[in-house]
Amino acid sequence: MQGLRISPGLLPPECEALRAEVRAFLADAMADVPVARRVRNWAGSNPEFTRKMAARGWGRVINISSIVGRIGNFGQANYAAAKAGLIGFTKTLAREMASKNIQLNVVCPGLTETNMLEQFMQGAGNPEKLREAYRRAIPAGRLGKPEDLPGAILFFASDDADFITGQVLSVSGGLTMHG
Repeated sequence: MQGLRISPGLLPPECEALRAEVRAFLADAMADVPVARRVRNWAGSNPEFTRKMAARGWGRVINISSIVGRIGNFGQANYAAAKAGLIGFTKTLAREMASKNIQLNVVCPGLTETNMLEQFMQGAGNPEKLREAYRRAIPAGRLGKPEDLPGAILFFASDDADFITGQVLSVSGGLTMHG
């Protein structure tokens, strides 16, 4: 992407570290972490980052949530609540920080081939049947891959997103599109 301005420590030029972080994030379900603790972690870590960004007069925060935070999923109330909380938290901070030239946005991966999804499907009983049902439900006809995510993240980090804040982008193969 031409014009990509990289905040110190946000992304290396080759973006390999970002890809590794995305994969690591998606591989970790954090299923045993209560919702309240997750929200406290976001709230506790954010002021330091946003203060530094405000002092520079520029910043980007791209949070990774999940489509489950947007649409819910059977048996995942705790996870859905935490991911929805991150979306609401990001939108609120986006309103508060926009005048300081800090954009906050969310990327929501869809059903992505990760250890987390595999564990969920195994726990559901018939993983192959569920995998096929997921594939049929996704308009693109396939599950996502971790490699599908960096483009959306890089877009929000780029100068092309200077006037975009408080938005949620689903990378879901069309699963979450609304008419």
